[in-house]
Amino acid sequence: MTTWIEGTGGLFDTAGCEPAAHLGTLGGEGLKHSTKILNGQLEEREAEIRYIKHGLAAEFGLTPYGTFRP
Repeated sequence: MTTWIEGTGGLFDTAGCEPAAHLGTLGGEGLKHSTKILNGQLEEREAEIRYIKHGLAAEFGLTPYGTFRP
């Protein structure tokens, strides 16, 4: 069974391969575990985006709840 670790670049197996190469070989529990980790990473990235968006909105006097346009 593949052992997954969380690295600075994302989720990797212990051999250093990216997860897409092995998703087809995961069993049900392994897939659930990988999905849980990836969902957690997604939540973290979304929180980072909200933090940056609020900072930019405050700096430029915009609402952080709208769509930013260049």
